[in-house]
Amino acid sequence: MPLLLGRSSNLTRKLNLGLVMILSKLRKLGDSTSVSGAKQVYLFIENFLRNIVKLCRTKFILQGEYYYATIIADTSSPKDLFKTVDFLSNKQKCAILPNYSCHTELSERFSLYFSKKISKFCTMLNRQGLHLSANCLTEPLPASSFDSFSEATEDEILKIIKNSPSKSCMLDPLPTWLAKGCSAELILLITNIVNTSMSTGTVPDSFKVAHVTPVLKKTSLDRNCLKNYRPISNLSFVSKVLEKTVLSRLMDYLTQENLLEPYQSAYKSGHSTETALNAVHNFITSKLDEDCFVLLVLLDLSSAFDTVNHSILLERLQSKYRLGGTVLSWFNSYITERYQQVKIEDVLSSPRPLVTGVPQGSVLGPVLFSLYLAELSDIIRHHGVHFHHYADDTQLLLAFDKDDVPNAFHKMETCISAVNTWLTTNQLKLNCDKTEFIVFRYVSLKLHLIFHHLLLVKTLLISPQLLETLVHILTRPCHLKITLLSSSFCKLAT
Repeated sequence: MPLLLGRSSNLTRKLNLGLVMILSKLRKLGDSTSVSGAKQVYLFIENFLRNIVKLCRTKFILQGEYYYATIIADTSSPKDLFKTVDFLSNKQKCAILPNYSCHTELSERFSLYFSKKISKFCTMLNRQGLHLSANCLTEPLPASSFDSFSEATEDEILKIIKNSPSKSCMLDPLPTWLAKGCSAELILLITNIVNTSMSTGTVPDSFKVAHVTPVLKKTSLDRNCLKNYRPISNLSFVSKVLEKTVLSRLMDYLTQENLLEPYQSAYKSGHSTETALNAVHNFITSKLDEDCFVLLVLLDLSSAFDTVNHSILLERLQSKYRLGGTVLSWFNSYITERYQQVKIEDVLSSPRPLVTGVPQGSVLGPVLFSLYLAELSDIIRHHGVHFHHYADDTQLLLAFDKDDVPNAFHKMETCISAVNTWLTTNQLKLNCDKTEFIVFRYVSLKLHLIFHHLLLVKTLLISPQLLETLVHILTRPCHLKITLLSSSFCKLAT
């Protein structure tokens, strides 16, 4: 007999059996008009429903305990936690794309748009940078240089392969799950490829091709507007094994020479969005405890990874971090002569060269961006402003007394001006639409909203207006009040 309810499970089978019995008794009742027969059916239905409620309660309790245990087990790994939440909420991953007539036409449209967008950014930044001069602060060079890579062992490569996710790419000759399953047979070949690349200071051309998938930034945005999509790069599996091997050696050197920015929480072991939030939270609450106001400026960069200038990056790796020899040659080979193709379903666009930027879907790209941005930290420190980075997002923090509002805003204004100058000369663009500032205070401290305009070079911040909705990210007692001052940027003054 076909099921009346859902898939076959213990609870479903019992529900179906009970319903069949009820229908049978109701049919019999239809042939009989006795009161005792009707009462018997009523008592059976009542007992049946009580048992169903009991079974459902037991099932939901067990499910709740299972879900709770699963979530708790993933709290140490944000990546696994989000995967679990997506699974439990039955979140479906489906590609959202603009309207199109064929895959080839759409892939070429995206490829042309992404290429023109970055080219336009770089042309504009080059034009602006000709008239600016950033104050670069000199720092002592590291005691030693990094000129050659140590050879990788088969055990090291095998561990990297085993710990890698099983994602596959069209660039892979074998599916990743099959390559991992045959790692014992392939380990010698892959190890030789890695060691040859590191010893010669060259990256194979096939490792410098990326397949790009356009992803809608937010589902609420217009799907037919190409600017609402961000490019996500997919690289071959073996190229990522090579990058992870190089990364481990680079991080060992940077850690040993104390060259890592302590206030950068991205792409470092033991650091995450959670540690970045805690750092900002602790600064704000500690200053509030000292009866200070705290001004928080949230900076955001436009297409930061895509506009990194290769010449500036290589010069910085050599001068600031003292990379040389085959190591510098390897990074030169890694970031130059790269190509990307936009992938729609299984259709690829024609390849386009990448003359700027670091690949976002890569292992080394985000780390190289952090090293590229590190000099900005020195500029901010020079102006006496506290800060914290997470990738291309920067938070500027300044504590001030209630009687020192004009000086505090002038200090922040001077710092932002220097930051903007440095960004422009290094071919990075401040995203004005996503830059905001917030003032934190206790309720007991009176704040007169007579702020001067916050100037950013020739860009003017609109005077802040107090919003009715009070938003805060802090877990503090109810006597803490946060005044959210929304600010947006005007167009560049002509």
